[in-house]
Order: sequence, then C-alpha cells, then structure tokens
Amino acid sequence: MAARRTTGNDDLAPLLGAAGDAWRAGDRTRAQALTNQVLARDPDQVEALLLAANLAFARDDMAGALPLLEHLSDLRPDAPAVAVNLGHCRLALGDAEDAAAAFQRALEGDADNARAWDGLGVARHRLDDLDGAARAHRRAVTLNPDLAPAWCNLGIAF
Repeated sequence: MAARRTTGNDDLAPLLGAAGDAWRAGDRTRAQALTNQVLARDPDQVEALLLAANLAFARDDMAGALPLLEHLSDLRPDAPAVAVNLGHCRLALGDAEDAAAAFQRALEGDADNARAWDGLGVARHRLDDLDGAARAHRRAVTLNPDLAPAWCNLGIAF
C-alpha cells in the first residue's frame, strides 16, 4: 500500500506551531491537545506525528508511540532517525528481532549512525548474538566516542 504524503496544509501551521511552543514550554497537556487537532485534520502530518511520538515517549508510553512511529516509518522510509526511534521503541516493548530490523533499516540510510549501531548491538545482545553485539557497539564508539551508552553497552557485551 502506497503511503499518502501530506501536502503541507498551511492552515495547520499555526496549530502545529502552537503545539511545538507548548512542548518546548513543558506544557505537555496543551501540546498533546493541539497535536491531536492537527492529526484529526491530517493524519499524515509528519511534524505532528513526530511530536505525538515524542509526547508518548515523555509519558513512557511505548505502546502508544509504536503505531505513531510505524506510521512515520511508512511515510518516511528514507528517514534514519525515524527508524532509530522505532528500533528503540520496539526494544522497550521487548521485540528485539523487529528492533534489529529497524536499526538495520536506519543503517541502510546512514551507515555512520552511531545510535543505530548501538541500538543494533543491544538488539543483537538480546537475541543472544554476543559477537554481533560487541561488533555493533565497537562501531558505535568508533563513530562517536562521546556516546556514553555505547561504551556501557560494549562493556556489557563482553
């Protein structure tokens, strides 16, 4: 099924801007309400879907974030950041196999994405592929020596 792309719907821009302002101000309730209004009018509005996923993450609601990220992934299959977030969400929900696939997809779009390599390492570790996990974490710290979680994960993989 081909994904319908949003047309940018200019009349949603003020709502989306207000939602982003509310998010940055820490007013998650208002940000959620405004984001819901945008998505009710345009369910494929990428920026609103991203904000809704961030709001779900902030509530530690991975089950709520998952369908948003899956929809974003359908709309933007070429966006490594979306695939990385989808991978982390799936890891949090205990689905290491699908998480690994999401991180692999991110790496197809950006082979130097340290967060994707680190996430892939975590997924491989959960799948009992310790050698693969160590290789992935090593690649992550090579790409970004300041990525502290990758160093911790590398130590765990050994």
